[in-house]
Amino acid sequence: MTDTSSDLVIMLQFDWGTGPFWVSVGDDIPYDVDVDDLWEVVVLSDELLAAVAEWDDRMQSTYNDETPQDIGIRDPVEEAKWVADGRDLARRMKGEVGPRVRVEYSALGDTPEVIEA
Repeated sequence: MTDTSSDLVIMLQFDWGTGPFWVSVGDDIPYDVDVDDLWEVVVLSDELLAAVAEWDDRMQSTYNDETPQDIGIRDPVEEAKWVADGRDLARRMKGEVGPRVRVEYSALGDTPEVIEA
């Protein structure tokens, strides 16, 4: 497990075909981490990890090679709920990792939002 210091940043962010967590330490370039491998960085509850996996799968499951122009959650209300659900998961994550880890949230690659306790 990585030493959890104030230089550790974990961002919850969706991207096609990657893990939902993006980890960086100091000035390092963020790298994606899957739900099953996050324990190498920090420990989160099984319940939270399952909820993050479900959140990520809700968007990943919309991918279709045959019609890539139609990927993503097409209903704006459902997409807004998905974005809000991700923010709630990031808040839960902040509660579990504590003040020594910076938690950020960026649902679809937009400007990251710092999650406070």
